[in-house]
Amino acid sequence: PVVIDRFFKIENQLRQVREIELPRDSDIQVLQNMFPTLENFNSIMVRLQGKDVTVVSTRGSFDELLEDYPERNHYLAQYASVTHKLMFEAAVAKVQTTR
Repeated sequence: PVVIDRFFKIENQLRQVREIELPRDSDIQVLQNMFPTLENFNSIMVRLQGKDVTVVSTRGSFDELLEDYPERNHYLAQYASVTHKLMFEAAVAKVQTTR
């Protein structure tokens, strides 16, 4: 979202430069509509890259996303089919929760 945010901030100046081909207005509108969602996902992504990330905190971040985007349930739910070792993840989370 940093690049998109920067684009929005300098869009008017960019329109003054004839040599620059800008996205169509309809594409810019799509970006504007998607921007809050992209910011939300970006904040979670940054949090997941933190030094003190655990399975429990990751699960909490995913659950937070699922509240706003339930259609991502297939990918982010605790027992999603993309999770390879369900029992292991659940066990690690249980140990981390009891600390």
